[in-house]
Amino acid sequence: MIIVAECELDMDRRCHPLQDIYRLVMVLARYEVASAQLLSGSGIQPEDLTDPMARASFNQKLTVFRNILKHSPCADIGLIASHETCFSDFGFMGYALMSAATFEEAVHLGLKYLRLASPVLHKSFDVQGNVARFDGIEVLKLGELLPFYCEYWFGSAHALCCDVLQRPLKNLCLRFPYPPPAYADKYYEAFQCDIEFNSQSIQWEFEASELKEMVPSANSLTVKMCVQSCENMLRTLEQANSLDTQVQAFIIKQPGQFPSAEKVASHFNYSLRTLNRKLSKTGGSYQKILDNTRRELSIKYLAQTNMTIEDISAAVGFTEPPNFYKAFKKWTGKTPLEYRNSPTDNGQ
Repeated sequence: MIIVAECELDMDRRCHPLQDIYRLVMVLARYEVASAQLLSGSGIQPEDLTDPMARASFNQKLTVFRNILKHSPCADIGLIASHETCFSDFGFMGYALMSAATFEEAVHLGLKYLRLASPVLHKSFDVQGNVARFDGIEVLKLGELLPFYCEYWFGSAHALCCDVLQRPLKNLCLRFPYPPPAYADKYYEAFQCDIEFNSQSIQWEFEASELKEMVPSANSLTVKMCVQSCENMLRTLEQANSLDTQVQAFIIKQPGQFPSAEKVASHFNYSLRTLNRKLSKTGGSYQKILDNTRRELSIKYLAQTNMTIEDISAAVGFTEPPNFYKAFKKWTGKTPLEYRNSPTDNGQ
């Protein structure tokens, strides 16, 4: 069974805690990089880093990430910082995972409450035979930040898994859709498994048998208390979402099988008329959201995969490729093939 964990799609909504930024700033301080340099242009103030109520948007965090790449004396700073991650950095979610009965329960809890950790990628988890696998979907356009983000997120998630098991996780392979960096050997040291670069996808595979392992620090009362806190935090986060964002998150769950406006309205317990009225208040509509989602997915598939144009057409919900060609030309001013072959657009 595939489990999907979604990221926040509104890049300007200030809803994300700053503990990851705080940790990065502390690590860079050891290299005599001032916090003012790292926070420059982000709108995040130094005092925000120790304020439990402070929140930042994705765009603010991405600005900090760019500053880190600019000022860090270490190219592998993402891996370096992730090595210092511990379960407490994930707040109540981290304590919930540490208190789960089995590693499988911990993984499921982590995916359920992943949005509390401010992810930038949609992620899915599946088990096939002896292999358990996380897949990442680059929904936001990270560009040159993708290697740093993958190093930092996968490294931090791996550190959390090792904390939960209180020993190294039996990894099988990690795959990344970019060329090997000059410090590729650091990847092998960090994850102790095969690493594949220039992959068509972002994947992390480990032995499925790990899921049945008992968690040494399991505590049924603690996990219930932490889950309740996570539920409250997630509820607050979801209630603050714009309806446009919620609709996009719902329709993106099954690319190629996008729900009708009527089904979306029913999902949110609205009549179709009410859904249209609420979306129109912000200048949106179901069709605009659907077109934007199709456009984002089409660009991602063209830039990051070797899928044929016909397969991409089907994946974004077009039954006839000519209709996809026409729509894509309207969205971008280029045909799909022109877009794929344009280095300026797809980052290749």
